[in-house]
Amino acid sequence: MYTGIFDTHAHYVHAKFDSDRKWLLEKALPEGGVTHVMLAGVTLEDSAQNIALAAQYETVYPSAGIHPLYVEGLPADWEAQLYALVSRPEVPAIGEAGLDFHLEEYDAGLQETVFRTQLRMAMELDKPVILHIREATGRALEILREHRGLRGVAHCFSGSKEVARELTDLGLYLGIGGSLTFENARKVIGAVEAMPLERLVFETDAPYLPPHPYKRKNRCDSRMIAITAERAAQIRGTDAQTLIDAARENAMQLFGIA
Repeated sequence: MYTGIFDTHAHYVHAKFDSDRKWLLEKALPEGGVTHVMLAGVTLEDSAQNIALAAQYETVYPSAGIHPLYVEGLPADWEAQLYALVSRPEVPAIGEAGLDFHLEEYDAGLQETVFRTQLRMAMELDKPVILHIREATGRALEILREHRGLRGVAHCFSGSKEVARELTDLGLYLGIGGSLTFENARKVIGAVEAMPLERLVFETDAPYLPPHPYKRKNRCDSRMIAITAERAAQIRGTDAQTLIDAARENAMQLFGIA
């Protein structure tokens, strides 16, 4: 069994964990080698729930943010509400924040406004940002180039080694999850093979994106990082525990966790 697993992106306030959340966080995950979990925020309400849940567990940490697919219908004072959440000392990260042009109908301008606001908060508070970028890589990179010195992680990275290089050159980390094990993972395999080890972190996006062979069959949880780490180790010609240890140290540095 592997030890010292840090899941840098999970959603344990999700309803899919309502039946066994306590058991998972108190027993199953620790017994499965998971020692740290970062909860990713997607709405104001979800972010507040992250903070409340993390307060119950010493090694669970909350982020707060507004996901690009939830930017419509925000209250008039959304910025003040968000700042009140992200500025709390027990919140080590902002997000998930970014751009998502996947759906047929989306408001790119509004997404960018909310994204830029969260980047500004991250720079002002000197906190890392958890980035969600889907089918918007070009525009997201343009915005990120305007914010040099920003700390953060590209969540669920599945891009090419060229995009990986640009992100890591900007000082960002790459969140590698279950998609690395998928049959169509050729681009991200090249990225994982070439990326600097000091920019690697592991994640699940639980309850989403379980790795192969659990894809489309099961709810994902943080223990499945072991499968992703084994695949990454095959690609890099090393062993999974070495990568788990390096990724944990990277995550602790990124989020300022002692």
